[in-house]
Amino acid sequence: MGNKPSMSFRLAVISDIHFGKECPIPERKGQFGAVFLLRAVHRLKRFLAPDAVVVLGDCINSAADADALHRLGELKKILDLLPCPVMVLPGNHDPVASDFYTVFSRPDDHVDWKGIRFLPFLDAEEPGFHARRSERDLARLAAAGDGFEGPLVTLQHVPVLPRGETGCPYSFTNLEEVLDASRRAGISLHVGGHFHAGTDLVGEGDHAFIGVPALSDDPYCFTMIEIEYTPGRRRAETRVERHPLAMPRELELMDTHCHTPFAYCQENMDMVMAPDLAMTLGLALQGFAEHSGQLYFDQETFWGARFCDQGIDCVQGRKDRSHDYWREMERTLPMARLPALAGLEVDVDFRGELVMTREDLRRAKFLNGAIHFLPEMLKPKPQMDGNLLTRQFLEILNRLLDSGVHILAHPFRILRKQGVELPRASFKDIVRRMRQRKVAAEINFHTNEPDAEFVRLCLEGGVKLALGTDAHNLYEVGEFWPHLRFLREAGCRDGDLKDALVCWDGERIG
Repeated sequence: MGNKPSMSFRLAVISDIHFGKECPIPERKGQFGAVFLLRAVHRLKRFLAPDAVVVLGDCINSAADADALHRLGELKKILDLLPCPVMVLPGNHDPVASDFYTVFSRPDDHVDWKGIRFLPFLDAEEPGFHARRSERDLARLAAAGDGFEGPLVTLQHVPVLPRGETGCPYSFTNLEEVLDASRRAGISLHVGGHFHAGTDLVGEGDHAFIGVPALSDDPYCFTMIEIEYTPGRRRAETRVERHPLAMPRELELMDTHCHTPFAYCQENMDMVMAPDLAMTLGLALQGFAEHSGQLYFDQETFWGARFCDQGIDCVQGRKDRSHDYWREMERTLPMARLPALAGLEVDVDFRGELVMTREDLRRAKFLNGAIHFLPEMLKPKPQMDGNLLTRQFLEILNRLLDSGVHILAHPFRILRKQGVELPRASFKDIVRRMRQRKVAAEINFHTNEPDAEFVRLCLEGGVKLALGTDAHNLYEVGEFWPHLRFLREAGCRDGDLKDALVCWDGERIG
């Protein structure tokens, strides 16, 4: 018989969310706990695809709060978005296990996932924020490998770590007994939380240990642990990657595409909270850019593209909220803890004209030009002519680039959504026109995948790039992890970003 092929298990670990009211400990941002968790879950779900997710306790900041179980319920709804198995353990800030597990499902003594045995422990708290493992759990630990030949992984809130090898001040009052039982069982890896700074992976041979950092503390990390192993063998190789939710502050990134409560398609946007969140997550500037068509027309008229024949002169379905938008900007932006700009994501009509008034053109600090509708899209989808869609797109795009917009929002998303091939033969001409008119190209992952070839041509052709989240939900604000990965894959190093990206000079974006 030949050698068995090795396998890989990708475990996402989240710990110490501390969801609750604003904490007197300044570095702990538990008030954003649900937002941070939703951000982590969406990154995991769309880009990282773990085999399982575990949450290692301190889900909320205070079990004594009257809304403690309600907050746990909010977190559970978010975790339920994941398509993979999820295990949640309580920590010392959470309600007692009997209450905690009225919200979450209580795990069994062991859970076997893809040939690896995971052992959850709910250890008793000891003074000094330490823990103690019970005699029953020590016996369960020592016998963990009986009848099972694969890798063994323990999961707990207070981390199991060898003395003196990390800076963690927390441990077990009976650590030697825990380590002795672990060696007898042949434990491959111990994973814990609790120590907010986290630890590096340390180990003794195949006996490895790690404490993962807190989601509540800068840079607001979750952790990906990859376990490579051969089925039926204890031995495992472990690799660890931290995933900060915060962006590198030294890059001074700007989010030039965030929506507001005025968007028909927004979910929970808040014009005071969004800049606060952006600052917390390392951004240098926040740009609000509301759909101009949604400010001037009612929902039925906008979503039906009924304004696109006449554009700003259309009276059907007219519902002008633009004055309210600017009034709210004037009220809230001075309160923002981060520099924030008031702009527009300006729609274009079927003639390629901007859908906005001259007054609003003067008021907007920047314009994201966006093509959301094409004449051919008024037909039922099976009757659409893809070639005609492309021709209409290019005609409207040419006029849009001549209109004075600063950024071309989600450049080809409308064609992707219709399943139409992108006009690659026109890319170089589009890039040339954008450079001449000083229009930046937006990198945007909101219901969209940017085109690598087009972005590469922009980089080579001197067209500036803008990072836009197109945030309709607070968890999306400043979420540039996919943008930065995309740019690195395109050959743009972090050191080159300041030259490649648009900036704000106090007068305009460019």
